[in-house]
Amino acid sequence: MSQRRYKSGIDRSQQTLFPPRLEDYISEHNPVRAIDAYIAGLDMEALGFTHNAPGRHQAGQPAYAPQMLLKLYLYGYLNRLRSSRTLERESQRNVELMWLLEGLQPSYKTIADFRKNNAQALRRTQTQFIVLCRALGLSGGQLVAVDGSFFKGNVSQKSFRTHRKLTAQMAKLEQELAQWHQALDAADREEAGEPASREERDLAEKLDALREALKEKTEALADLEQRGKTQYSPVDEEARLLSKRGQRVAGFNVQIVTDAQHKLIASSKPKEQAGHWTQRYRSRRRNCCDCVRRAECLTAKGQAREIWRDQYEADTEAVRQRVMAHPERLAQRNELVEHPFGTLKRRAGWDHFLVRGLEKVRGEWSLMAWAVGR
Repeated sequence: MSQRRYKSGIDRSQQTLFPPRLEDYISEHNPVRAIDAYIAGLDMEALGFTHNAPGRHQAGQPAYAPQMLLKLYLYGYLNRLRSSRTLERESQRNVELMWLLEGLQPSYKTIADFRKNNAQALRRTQTQFIVLCRALGLSGGQLVAVDGSFFKGNVSQKSFRTHRKLTAQMAKLEQELAQWHQALDAADREEAGEPASREERDLAEKLDALREALKEKTEALADLEQRGKTQYSPVDEEARLLSKRGQRVAGFNVQIVTDAQHKLIASSKPKEQAGHWTQRYRSRRRNCCDCVRRAECLTAKGQAREIWRDQYEADTEAVRQRVMAHPERLAQRNELVEHPFGTLKRRAGWDHFLVRGLEKVRGEWSLMAWAVGR
């Protein structure tokens, strides 16, 4: 008898008398059971999830229960799976998801629509999870750290219209129009009295295209001014071009508050602005000319200077004084609040959102924050 060198698998064509149960594949301490138990205890109707009333839709197939789709998303984000197509594929081959979803296999469209249509409900769910953590003593509330980070939106920087960009484009188009007009006039003089040549027709078509482009830019600039905005993207109207220390991102600024006890996110909110709103101080030039401190404020050739003051400057100064009194806490802050961002952006690779619109972004962020605070 020859000695076997490797383990033998099961013959794929072999029939079994007793087919295995899904329950047999999930160990008693598998984390997927915690997801199942947690979602089972939620009041989906009170949280505001869609399709939460049985028998509400009489026509067509029954809708998927929101509990099932929420289980799918929580499992996915915990395991760095958030694409709707990836989740669809995993529900068909992942034994843990087969057990969690009781064999249901929703399509990617159903999965994506659930995240899109339940943004507020997802935020309420994450808020309820934070409250649960506090009730269980997992969030101390004694020492917290606050920070923000830029996350890319589902939008390109090239799609943004800004006042400066549109003005520059219009100036360039007007210059090109003048050049092509000169070329067309020169061609007319050379071929006076003769039928229009192909070159002249091409020049005329080019001029029409430039006029149309200039018209579009003019309308875009008027629309931007009518909205009262300095920037705007038709792809995602609520995304912003954010800049900080040389970093430029088209997306959203996510602010979080991290608790020191277990490094859980105690509060968070994606927003549009890059920082705090500021107030600008302007004075009359003649006041500056006679000011005794003019040399301290302006350069020898300087005629003007803008001073920006944050509307929360007094509060900021009070916090700055407290930090200076406890420098060790500043080092601790970096450990606390930068950890969640590092986990999301580096470990999970989630430096961007998949959805568009501030409300939907906040819904997706709730899933991301829930995964960090698991």
